[in-house]
Order: sequence, then C-alpha cells, then structure tokens
Amino acid sequence: LIQNGIKCTRLPGNDRFETSVAIAKQLGSVNKAVLATGSDFPDALSIAPWAAQNGIPILLTDKDTLPQSVDKYIKDNNITETYVIGGKGVISDECIAMLPKPKRIHGTDRFETNVSVLKEFDSSFDFSRIYAATGNDFPDALSGSALASITKSPIVLMDEKPLAKTKTFLETKKDKINDAYIMGGTGAVSDAVIEGTIPPIVTKLKISTDSSTLALNGKVDRKS
Repeated sequence: LIQNGIKCTRLPGNDRFETSVAIAKQLGSVNKAVLATGSDFPDALSIAPWAAQNGIPILLTDKDTLPQSVDKYIKDNNITETYVIGGKGVISDECIAMLPKPKRIHGTDRFETNVSVLKEFDSSFDFSRIYAATGNDFPDALSGSALASITKSPIVLMDEKPLAKTKTFLETKKDKINDAYIMGGTGAVSDAVIEGTIPPIVTKLKISTDSSTLALNGKVDRKS
C-alpha cells in the first residue's frame, strides 16, 4: 500500500479489546457506546449498520469482566448510555453492572438477537432495502455492514434453513421492502432459505390511466 502512495494509519492494540478502543477513539466525542462479545462475531454484525450510521463505537468485552482498556475509554469519554448486544451466555450481568445505563438487547441465539436488534432500532432503519447474509460465518456480513449503513439498511442474519422468528418479523415489513440483497453465494445462503424467509416484495410498479402492473419477486437476484 505504501509503495502505491497510499497513506497508511495503523490502529493497534495489544489485543482485540484494545484495538476496538483504538478504533472508537477515531470517532471523536461520543456519549453512547455498544458492547458486544469479543469472542464471537454475530452480535457485533447485527448492530454494525446502526452503529456506523450513528457514529457510535462498538466496544468488545469479555463475558464476565470489562477489559481495563474498555472501562477506561468509557470513563474518559463520559459515556452515559450503553447498549449490550447478546444474552447472559456471552456478556454476564456482572459485566453489565460496570456499565453506565446499560440496556441489554438479546435473544435465545444469534438469529433471535439479530431480530431483537432490528426491532429495537426499527425507527432508525430504512427497510426499503435489506441485506441478508449468513449468521454462521462473518466475512459477508462484515463486508456488507459498511454498505448497509450508507442507506440505513438492516442486515438480516440467515441460518441454514428458514427461521420462523426472522420470517415473522420480515412479514411485518413486507409493505416497506422493495429490494433484498443477498450477500454471498448459495453455499452461504441458499435460495430456499431466502424464498422461505423473505416475503414476496414489489420490484416494479407502474400505474397509468389505462392499466397498472405489479411484479413480485419470482426468483432471487444475487450480488456476489
């Protein structure tokens, strides 16, 4: 990169927790923060588009102890409100007790937590476009989270089969969803999962004095 004349700035830490703090410091003055486990990826991915569009840092933590670097960042920046993503299995109540005005957003697993995040920040998301990615690995959703934040779109995490709670939630948004972008190939998210989870959506609407036509999504259009 340097040989190609690109300015490089490293944001380092002695571990993943310190690195999350180094990144958070780049956001400048903030009064809110998101806490997610540093031991796994899906909870942080669920909240990433919302955090990005609002300029709110995602800080990583251990299950039972708030890392010293994270605790110091919160105190030094006078953080007054925190969102904790995930249940007690990933972030304990003891850890939460160290946070200012914490609010836990969670479900019984990563997919229900994803739905809980979408519900919690419902009014902040623009559901006219949604992004879907597997919740069983991180690269596709991680790459897509920056893109989703630009249009205030949510990322919906998918499993290897259609999930009832995800489908039920998206059904409540079927009148708003115009486009669904599937991140990754069929090995990551199958067409059967998409068709069994995302409701039929309006892709074309043309109205004139003579006639009107309405086209529903008959097949999946992939971006890979």
